[in-house]
Amino acid sequence: MIAPKVLVVDDEKAMRLSLSEIIRLDGCDVLAAASGEEALQLLSTNSFDLMLLDIKMPGMDGIRVLSESRRLSPQTVIILLTAHGTLDTAMQAVENQAFAYLLKPSAPDVIIDKVRRGLARRMEMTHKDQLINQIEQNLKELRVETVPATSGSTADARPKLASGGGIVLDLSRREATVGGKSLHLTPTEFRLLTSLMTRPDEVLTAQQLVREAQGYQADEREAREIIRPTISRLRSKLAQYPHSAKCLVSVRGQGYMFSERGG
Repeated sequence: MIAPKVLVVDDEKAMRLSLSEIIRLDGCDVLAAASGEEALQLLSTNSFDLMLLDIKMPGMDGIRVLSESRRLSPQTVIILLTAHGTLDTAMQAVENQAFAYLLKPSAPDVIIDKVRRGLARRMEMTHKDQLINQIEQNLKELRVETVPATSGSTADARPKLASGGGIVLDLSRREATVGGKSLHLTPTEFRLLTSLMTRPDEVLTAQQLVREAQGYQADEREAREIIRPTISRLRSKLAQYPHSAKCLVSVRGQGYMFSERGG
């Protein structure tokens, strides 16, 4: 079983070492950072299940790190630690979707309990994504069985790649990359992005996108409810690539389009 990966961020060396040891002894793989800047660097090059983050640090404080981490690693669960709790920082923690907010010093068993709960939340999120992927794959296979085979010449005429805004879609392999880095997309997300990118600067309605990404006809209201969260997930996954994310444009009252000019 792979150990959960945790990032500990605190400018006080003694606290940083103590927290790291407590969590490591509970079976986690731990990395530590002495500043907000170092934490963001680690987040940009590593995947963490959970981050323990001190709020009051010189330079980049924990609230700013929390906000930036939502762009770099939206799936990481974050627990904030502070010796000086205020209503303002608590509200900012809530606004930036922190999992928990603890006062320092906290007893080791309290910290371990929160970390375990946070990791359980992370596993729940991962399991949910896996279920969505499996359901979408099953639906795709069912649709394929009912679609008549086409001639080889028609399939060969299809484009193999779609690119724009730094995003490259390999349509034959169903793989997406941004700046050479792999972008994990569900089958529905991939098909939706393909629909938009193969017709740049063309507004597609939610009904069109449901028909092309999901394979069935929905009324206007249902289509909007289906497509809106899918677009939101795509933007979240592209958040660390601001230019690429801006290419997904919402056109008020009409639908969505992919435009390198942005919205």
